[in-house]
Amino acid sequence: MNKIRILIISHNAFSTTNNMGKTLSTLFYGFSKNEIAHLYFHSYDSDLDYCCTCFQITDFDVIKSIFLRKSCGRIVNALNIGNSPYEVNEIKNKIYKFGRDHSPLKLLVRDFIWKIGQWKTKTLFNWIESFSPTHIFFASGYSVFAYDIALLISKKYNIPLITYFCDDYFNENIKTHSPFYWIRKKIFRRKVNEVINKSTDLVFISDTMKKEYEKIFNKKGHVIMTPFSNFVVEEKEYKKPILLCYIGNVLLGRWEVLAKIAKAVNNINRYGNKIIFEIYSENATEKIIKELNYNGNIYFKGRLSSQEVKDKILESDILLHVESFKTTFIEKTKHSISTKIADCLASNRPLLVVGPKGIASVEYLRENNAAYIIDNENKIEEKLLEYFIEKDIDKTIVKNAKTLAMRNHDITRNSQKLRNIFENALKDD
Repeated sequence: MNKIRILIISHNAFSTTNNMGKTLSTLFYGFSKNEIAHLYFHSYDSDLDYCCTCFQITDFDVIKSIFLRKSCGRIVNALNIGNSPYEVNEIKNKIYKFGRDHSPLKLLVRDFIWKIGQWKTKTLFNWIESFSPTHIFFASGYSVFAYDIALLISKKYNIPLITYFCDDYFNENIKTHSPFYWIRKKIFRRKVNEVINKSTDLVFISDTMKKEYEKIFNKKGHVIMTPFSNFVVEEKEYKKPILLCYIGNVLLGRWEVLAKIAKAVNNINRYGNKIIFEIYSENATEKIIKELNYNGNIYFKGRLSSQEVKDKILESDILLHVESFKTTFIEKTKHSISTKIADCLASNRPLLVVGPKGIASVEYLRENNAAYIIDNENKIEEKLLEYFIEKDIDKTIVKNAKTLAMRNHDITRNSQKLRNIFENALKDD
């Protein structure tokens, strides 16, 4: 059998902290670093524990190449890792925030900048040729330029393209009169169609997303759910007051749900401390932090390192996941399952999910009786009292969660599933 060599194309680099970076790290857990090269577009360095060599092109690089009329991008390897030229300054920080802004006009501008930028360089193509990939694994997102790059490399070198979908941007349907939104949506959907038609295999993060895309594109795919981190968590002895912890992203309207939980906890604790509520996140604005620290009680605790996350899971009595009840955000999350849910399921801790009916994460956990669920935002206080104050922890839910984690989120098994896709693509080629 031919040896596989995978070129990963993604916005994010391998990481132990960033959500997509963590997902890549777990998906490719069972692979040799010599089997993997990585082309990415974020400004931070990749973790070379997972790949032998990387190529980095950032928004700042591309903008600079236009004005200086110079090629851009750099090879990242063991010799220069940690010597990133992308130290944060005011201009670069503004460019980074611009790139993260998903407003239609800014997305159009960003894609145009990449279209005219000098990133198609001899250095990039020589780097690809020296690695000689047998496959491309494209972690899709919302940037048209990334789809263009994946398509260009796949066609140029006649390499099988495997595309991974963990968020459903294709079906996003926002009620707006903005012409920029509709122009951008048309361009984006056309590009997704092109990538799917070119792809030899499609990989999805959930069954609901797989079914939706198979129906739209009439093309079969695979489901590989996010694996849980490779760590062991012991059983917990529960005591009062209980420690309820949220560790994760507060964007996509999640902070508003967290603020309602903070209010409910504050009410419950009026006559004695029954619940300690802590929120850990790195992407909260000052406004969000103020809202989360309800009525002077400090709930927002800031960012945790990867080791601190594991320590906090051990310390927690209840782990929390939330999704927004607003229609706009439901459209964005209805087919996705948050990357942190796998770790929560494997943690030997009860998982509480607060979110609307009908979205993938809520229904997945409900069908498997693997979490406490609050699907009515007006009953948060009532359900917290019912679940955790008036009754003892339901160990059946914890057991079901652990079983589900081992069945669908095992890091070794899911990594092997991915390897099988690559090996079968070689046979079919």
